[in-house]
Amino acid sequence: MTAILPTPFDAALAWKPADMARIDAWMHRFSERALDEIDAAVEMVRARGIAFSEITKETFPLPSLEPDLARISHELEHGRGFVQMKGLRPAGEAQAEIMFWGISVHLGRALSQNPQGELIGHVRDEGLDITKGNVRAYQTRTSQGVHTDIAGDVVGLMCLRGAKTGGKSRVASAMAVYNELLARYPHHIGLLYNGYNVDWRGEQAEGAPAVYREPIYAYVDGKLTCRFSPRFIRTSQEKTGIKLSTVEEEAISAVQEVAEALCFEIEFDPGDIQYINNLAILHGRTGYEDYAEPDRRRHLLRVWLKVPGARRLPPEFASGPARSGIPVRQ
Repeated sequence: MTAILPTPFDAALAWKPADMARIDAWMHRFSERALDEIDAAVEMVRARGIAFSEITKETFPLPSLEPDLARISHELEHGRGFVQMKGLRPAGEAQAEIMFWGISVHLGRALSQNPQGELIGHVRDEGLDITKGNVRAYQTRTSQGVHTDIAGDVVGLMCLRGAKTGGKSRVASAMAVYNELLARYPHHIGLLYNGYNVDWRGEQAEGAPAVYREPIYAYVDGKLTCRFSPRFIRTSQEKTGIKLSTVEEEAISAVQEVAEALCFEIEFDPGDIQYINNLAILHGRTGYEDYAEPDRRRHLLRVWLKVPGARRLPPEFASGPARSGIPVRQ
């Protein structure tokens, strides 16, 4: 177990909702020049017949956007930990995938999101029941409590279509949550550094255990890291037969309670891209009502990125998918 940070985490990442009142603090609007460069890069990819998974920074040049992307990369690790980018104008899903991927490869390398090796995920209601089997919340339209995703230093989401009502993005600083826990529930802090079983949801490597172990918080090199999947911690009990103790459940519930109180909501409009530091920022969404017509229903694209220059992860996270993604089955 890493050393326990006994004092509040004092950095830009430890923001509260009131600190985000100025939209220009976390919103990046594409310039017309950048939009033209993105359009030109898309056309070049199409003309050369390059598959989106083979797109690189060199085959998707964005000269005027490069300095902005460098600042965004720094902001994700050292600033507020998330950014919303606005103003893209894709003409259909195929073009949106190329745009999203082309921008994302300037930030990092994509990780596999399922055993089939998909690098771009589709976040939409597939009519599944969240209480059944290994169904994941992103496959439904239920509300999602704030959490970190299974893998990636950075999670990227692009909105293709919004919902009829609801479906707002929700974000909270895991650092501010920690500080509040220190103030209100200091007796739970040590438990958050312990290892918890986390459900692979049936996506582990062939022959591997159905769960992996990792703490909720870890502190190393002056960085406080959070990986919080309360639903998967709880469902792991079904796979192992090992119940959470009363104090472990109380500690997890305390994190949820504080995190929900420190959330703020962001509208997610078509063409918007959101990048989130998945090791420092919790995210979720409100429930939503969708349109009846399939071609109007809410649909997001998602990438999990391993980024250069990201924080060192302590060995407690080595058994899980934090920086490897979901194992691909042959």
